[in-house]
Amino acid sequence: MENMYLSGIRVLCNTENEAIKLLSFLDKKGYFWSTGQKLTDVNFWTGRPIAYIISGLGEIVYTRTYESKAISYQIFEEKYIKQINMQERNLKLSLESATELYKTATDEMKTILENTFPELVKSKYPMSHDELQEMIKDKDTCFITTESVVNKAKVWFDASRYHTNRNIILSEKRAKEHLALIQLTALRDKWNEIDEFEPDWSDGNIAKYCISNQEGVTYIDEWWTTSSPLYFRTEETCALFFKTFKDLIEEAKNLI
Repeated sequence: MENMYLSGIRVLCNTENEAIKLLSFLDKKGYFWSTGQKLTDVNFWTGRPIAYIISGLGEIVYTRTYESKAISYQIFEEKYIKQINMQERNLKLSLESATELYKTATDEMKTILENTFPELVKSKYPMSHDELQEMIKDKDTCFITTESVVNKAKVWFDASRYHTNRNIILSEKRAKEHLALIQLTALRDKWNEIDEFEPDWSDGNIAKYCISNQEGVTYIDEWWTTSSPLYFRTEETCALFFKTFKDLIEEAKNLI
């Protein structure tokens, strides 16, 4: 997105057609109305000239006060739209080449490169499970065996198998918590099946009795529309479950 490149520009449109063309261009570049709406959903044209203000945050607002700072749509089209489109058409580079160019590019060129190759701006967060696996392949991760044993992943899997494995857990502590919660939810489902209870979290007229965790302390609480993993029809059933499986609940409390 050319947010910084176009930031602060005010474009005066004298016809609805100009407004439509401008907003269509900006919409394709990722801009949106300050209300969150898509630019192509509405243009606020009322038969009178209108100025659109481009924000560096990706937002567009409009005004009918025609300030001297505003440029006409024709000038914007010549100076910016045609230039950006031409640069993007001519920028037929491989990602590898673009990565090298990006290192020494001007801010304006970086913006164009980022718009053409979003991969250049890599998120610090894993955006897929494959990216997660790549980030943790050398870490001391764990998995739960079919015998319900927590094992070290690196002992059992080589790096080439990490991308096909979806049951890696990031620490032994977290693996034990998940193992406890798996048992608890299976028990919960059976108890609720016997009681013929399936909660409707959209129904605020029926209370659900849940086991909650607040400030490291587990307790029984009454919820209506906020879901919780350990829920029951009655307070008595919930209290019996809490008493019976207190050790497992303590193990899993950070996940409930």
